[in-house]
Amino acid sequence: MSNQNIKDSSDMIFISTKFKDICVPLDEILYFETSPQPHRLILTTSTNKFEFYGRLSEIEEKYDQLIRSHKSFLVNLSNAIELNKSNLSIKFINGCECYVSRRKIKKIQSVISRN
Repeated sequence: MSNQNIKDSSDMIFISTKFKDICVPLDEILYFETSPQPHRLILTTSTNKFEFYGRLSEIEEKYDQLIRSHKSFLVNLSNAIELNKSNLSIKFINGCECYVSRRKIKKIQSVISRN
């Protein structure tokens, strides 16, 4: 992912797609996930979904608020309402869910307990 696709800011993420530029506040982001299409990511917010070219690892490096819950997901735990350890998922304020790997459960529990 090049710097022109995502620009850094303390409380905003700027995403450049083929047809438009999007500015998303960090507190509206629920999670990023890998797309079925190669080299693409899907950003899920409380109201929208955006698909763009990028890599989860680069977003993870830039934003400490986002935690890797699975190899395909990067989540914003401030918008999570439930961690279900039996079916390995995180539920968000709008009802969306994403996966949590068994290896990441303890890390996510510790982050949630600190908040």
